[in-house]
Amino acid sequence: MKVKIVGVAGSVRKNSNTEILVKKALKAAESLGEVETEFISLAEKKVEFCRACFNCWRELGKCVIEDDVPKILEKLCKSDGMIFGSPVYYGTISAKLKALMDRCVSILLPPKPVTSFERDKLKNMPLTSKLRNKVGGAVVVGGFRGGGHEYALSAIHHFFMINDMFVVVDGGIRTYEIHPHFGATALGIRRGEVLKDEFGVKLAESVGLRVAEATKIVKAGLGLMKP
Repeated sequence: MKVKIVGVAGSVRKNSNTEILVKKALKAAESLGEVETEFISLAEKKVEFCRACFNCWRELGKCVIEDDVPKILEKLCKSDGMIFGSPVYYGTISAKLKALMDRCVSILLPPKPVTSFERDKLKNMPLTSKLRNKVGGAVVVGGFRGGGHEYALSAIHHFFMINDMFVVVDGGIRTYEIHPHFGATALGIRRGEVLKDEFGVKLAESVGLRVAEATKIVKAGLGLMKP
C-alpha cells in the first residue's frame, strides 16, 4: 500500500541543517518501500502571518492572503503523513514555521459557514481539521545542547495534536541508545555541520521510518503492529 509523506523544513536559510535533517528523515521513510515523499523548504516561500479575520470560516477554507501557504496546505491535506523540521530559535521553533502553523486555521473548519462569532452561537459548533488522522513526526536542530531542542519538538507535537493527528517519535530504530523519546534532536550551526552529528542524523532517520510505518498502519486500518 503506497503512502505519501511530506517533509517541511522551517528554516529561513536555503540548504540549511534543518533541510538536511528533514531530507534524511524522508529518505529513511522511502526505504520502507511504497512510500512517496515530497520536500518543501520554507526558505524561499512567502508565508505571511494569519490576520485572525476568520474569512476562512465565513467562506469555508478561503484565505484572503495571497502567498504560498494555500498550495503548501493543499499538499499537506493530500498527504498521509508529514515530517516537520525546525531550527531551534530562542528555545522554540522558527517564526516562519509558526506562521505556517497559525495559517492552518483555514483547514480547521466548522461544518458550515459561520455568520456570527458570538460565543453562545459557537459553543456547540464542531471543528474538524483536514489533517485529522494523519501521522506527524518532528526533527529539530540547534547550535547548542540545552538550547531548547525538546521545547521546539513539543511545539511541533502540540500543533499535530491540535489538528487531531497521530504523533510519533523516534521509534523506527530500536537500540539501547536509540529508542522512543521525544523525536530527533541534532546539533549544527554552519551549513552542513549537522552531518557531523551522526547520532542526530540517526535519530532523524528513526523518525522517518516510524512516520512511514505508522502511516501505513493508519492507511491500512490495521491497528497496532505487534512489538
